[in-house]
Amino acid sequence: MMEHLTQASYLIAATLFIWSLRSLTDPKTARQGVLAGVLGMTAAIVGTLLHPEIVGYSWIAVAF
Repeated sequence: MMEHLTQASYLIAATLFIWSLRSLTDPKTARQGVLAGVLGMTAAIVGTLLHPEIVGYSWIAVAF
C-alpha cells in the first residue's frame, strides 16, 4: 500500500513540475507556476519520506 502511495505522490509531483514550467513562461501566470512548483516539491518530499525502504530518519534530519 505504501509503495502505491509513494508512486502516486511522485506522479503528482511530476505533473505539478511540468505545469509549473509551463506557467512560468507567461508573466500573468508566473505566480501560479511558482505555487505549482512548491506543491510539486512538497509532494516529492512527502513521497520520499513515505518510501517503505527508509529505516531511519536521522540523516534526513541532519540534511534538513
